Amino acid sequence: MDQIRLKELLHYCPLTGAFSWRGTGKPAGSSKGHRYTRITISGKHHYAHRLAWVYVYGDAPTLHIDHINRDSTDNRLENLRQVNRSQNGQNSKLSSANSSGYRGVSIDKRRNKWVAYINLDHRKKHLGCFDNIADAARAYATAAAKIHTHNPEAA
Repeated sequence: MDQIRLKELLHYCPLTGAFSWRGTGKPAGSSKGHRYTRITISGKHHYAHRLAWVYVYGDAPTLHIDHINRDSTDNRLENLRQVNRSQNGQNSKLSSANSSGYRGVSIDKRRNKWVAYINLDHRKKHLGCFDNIADAARAYATAAAKIHTHNPEAA
């Protein structure tokens, strides 16, 4: 979808992240049953966050579009940024399999210790074993602040 055609069909408000159909003013897109808001144009589904990028900047994004606040339906321009795959993963929600409630922290049941780790260059880097979860979470946060400089939570 090119910018000219997109602007003929839709209006995008960068402050709210909302799309509406030109002519009718009706809201465009839905996130019902999907993680992201999708807009169907000529029978083809398009993700609203990617359309927002094209609408504002003119070209399709070359990388992933990350939702800074992790709300995949919040398509305000200030909440969108281009990142590589690794950076996008660093700003993802906690996995449903995470039982500690902290990113980069798990329990080693054999030793009865909390283990901190961080992913770096597609490898898991061990940050240490700790007697309590707070120390393990702190170790991860310290490492993330140095490594994940694009992540607002890492600071």
